[in-house]
Amino acid sequence: MPTPSHSSRVITLTGAGLLAVFVGVCAGLTDIANNVRLFQLAYTIGFAGYGLLALCIYRRRLSGSWSIWFIGCVIARLAIIHTVPSDDLYRYLWEGRIQIAGHNPYTIAPDDPELASLRDADWQHINHPDYTAIYPPLAQMTFFAIAHVTPTLYS
Repeated sequence: MPTPSHSSRVITLTGAGLLAVFVGVCAGLTDIANNVRLFQLAYTIGFAGYGLLALCIYRRRLSGSWSIWFIGCVIARLAIIHTVPSDDLYRYLWEGRIQIAGHNPYTIAPDDPELASLRDADWQHINHPDYTAIYPPLAQMTFFAIAHVTPTLYS
């Protein structure tokens, strides 16, 4: 019969292995939008691994657990840092920028001629430029705050 420490090691190694699969798949992707199903499968596998590691940490069976957790999070993030971001990010920044300029994203769509002076190279990536904002007020406040910090996606 396995000892608690043996089962913890098995759970930890399984969780780490599943996360490694996620990291490996994401490291090979350059455009998630064209590989959505593969990314979703890898994400599900990685989430299961994350859950197993969280279980070990929750039960406090893993020595140095918080440092391992942090390192794992950094590695998982670095694996997808080079991928093409969702076009939603362009929309978020656009809506924050027009708020800074004094416009209401709920009443004016990105392709409105009144906003032509605010358009930059990122504007062409905005999805559904003929629709006004659909994101709730708290999200809009977040977009506003982020646009104050960085007005473009790659600044």
